Amino acid sequence: MQTAPTRVVLEVSRPPPGDGDGDSAPHQMPFRVLASAVDRVLRSTPSPVRFVWDGAEPLSAGRWFYEKAVALEQEFARPGQRLENEVVTSGALLDDPWADFLSARRFEVSLRLPGAAGAEPWEDEQAASAGALRAARRLRPRSVAFRVLAGLEHVAADPARALRSFERAGVPELSFRPAALPESGDDPLDPARAAQLLARLFDAWLELAPSRLHLPDLRDLVVLAERPQGGGPREGEALTVRVDGKVELGGGAGCCRLEELDLAALPRGASTGPKPRSGDRCHWNACCGGAGAGRALLRGLTRAACGEDCPARALLEHVRARLGGSGRRPSAHAAPAATGD
Repeated sequence: MQTAPTRVVLEVSRPPPGDGDGDSAPHQMPFRVLASAVDRVLRSTPSPVRFVWDGAEPLSAGRWFYEKAVALEQEFARPGQRLENEVVTSGALLDDPWADFLSARRFEVSLRLPGAAGAEPWEDEQAASAGALRAARRLRPRSVAFRVLAGLEHVAADPARALRSFERAGVPELSFRPAALPESGDDPLDPARAAQLLARLFDAWLELAPSRLHLPDLRDLVVLAERPQGGGPREGEALTVRVDGKVELGGGAGCCRLEELDLAALPRGASTGPKPRSGDRCHWNACCGGAGAGRALLRGLTRAACGEDCPARALLEHVRARLGGSGRRPSAHAAPAATGD
């Protein structure tokens, strides 16, 4: 069984400052920060590493930036060390030369849909206007592995219709942003409503079987429902390198400077999400461990008061009941076929 890679998220770019906000920080990662980050990460661990290139629009840095990044990875990698690269983008800048580059360098791509409260489900014309579907059409014939990264708001109106739309568009995998829970106007996040939506989404997913659309977040729900005390594959540690070089460590470990970063000192297998509070008996925190994107997605449900009305507990009980009463099993939803060589 392969060791889960450490996820290193690099904030390649951030939105420009507003007028008069006094922000003097860089808004694109300088080369010195890029070089220092790759150097420190790969020098401090022989374990697999997954570089996730993220930010306001990572492709705005230009292909030369990623050519340099790949060259640095090759320079500093340990013999036999497994390295992976993923870029998170709206797809608006992803033209044919970009698609050729990503294919040649074996990058994976997460196509991020714009988030908005009350957003409509995926439709061809909407996706094309955002650049995501055009990008998908360029990536598919070049055998670039890609997924769509959506918010729950994109499926809120009609989960079944939304999932069918994603499938018709040829999307192999659909994941959800942890922070993009549905909101009603300016009201604060409602974890109970989010849990109800996820229950509806799970029901729609069961009805869609068999399907070519892979939803890893919902598979994580199945793991949690069937193994309430934990289990399943664990994620590697996560850290984020900001544009200005600040490093934020996962698992509530705080921050450090790049020159202080030592991945070998991080405990393997630790949860990369918020740590439970002392005495916290929340069902979600009790079993989430560090496994799976779906678990990270649903940690937001613990913002509600824990107890008998815990949204996470109610959601998992719904999933468990559906698994027991449905003739269709999630195993009928095949994972996407490998798109690489």
